[in-house]
Amino acid sequence: MIGVLCVVGLPDDRVLVKRIRRAKTPGFFHLDSNTEPTINDVEIVWAAKVKSMEPR
Repeated sequence: MIGVLCVVGLPDDRVLVKRIRRAKTPGFFHLDSNTEPTINDVEIVWAAKVKSMEPR
């Protein structure tokens, strides 16, 4: 799911909607957002592709 908008679960129990990019360290990733700073070098516990988003 690299380069795809996903819902991701992190080891610290946070659940975020981010675009996943590979990091240089195996097993770690960068999480990109349009509105927040990039989260670098984080492990992902689980991820699911975002199929649809609707404005409130």
